[in-house]
Amino acid sequence: MNIDTELAQVAEQYRSEGYQVTVRPRNGLLPPFAAPFQADLLGTKAGENVLVQVKANVAELRKDPQTSHMAKVVNAQPGWRFDLVVLGLDSGDDEPSLDVVLRKLDQVEQAVRQNNEISALVLAWGALEAAMRRTARAGGLPIKSRSAEFLLGTLYAHGFIELDQFEELKRSLPVREAIVHGLEIPPFDGKAMSLYAAGVAQQLLAQEEAQPVG
Repeated sequence: MNIDTELAQVAEQYRSEGYQVTVRPRNGLLPPFAAPFQADLLGTKAGENVLVQVKANVAELRKDPQTSHMAKVVNAQPGWRFDLVVLGLDSGDDEPSLDVVLRKLDQVEQAVRQNNEISALVLAWGALEAAMRRTARAGGLPIKSRSAEFLLGTLYAHGFIELDQFEELKRSLPVREAIVHGLEIPPFDGKAMSLYAAGVAQQLLAQEEAQPVG
């Protein structure tokens, strides 16, 4: 694995999402709170700033005790977020089968009927993320991160997700993040968000099934 080549590809992905990207920014380009840390990418766009660490694999991540601390410091700053990209995650060995993903989609509808909006949204996003990874692999796209935001950007940049879908799912994503990370949940329409995410997942799965074999 050529880490410089991989890093350039990750940088290009952020550029495709509208960020101005600096590779391996020096201290003079980093905000004071990030000066003690090593960042591989700095991305900026209209009110959004992101610092990215890129690790070759999980073993390398385990050797860096500062990563979790860096994430906490960066995410605590208004207008900033920390992204971690771990390379070598695209084997697919631990992916659920198509039947399992379809059952998750059935469970979304059941949760909606029971007015369990939180469960419905978590299930919908779980199915959507699995569908996005399946679509990326089927399309020959490397999965540099399993984060929902990275997957959304990748599929949008390569034409698998339309702009209106990308924007709607981006509005839904912070609610999903708040739920799964135990944060304060903003007001949301759980039924609409869940069914929309589930609908995009079904569309992606249908595209996969329609692709010619061989």
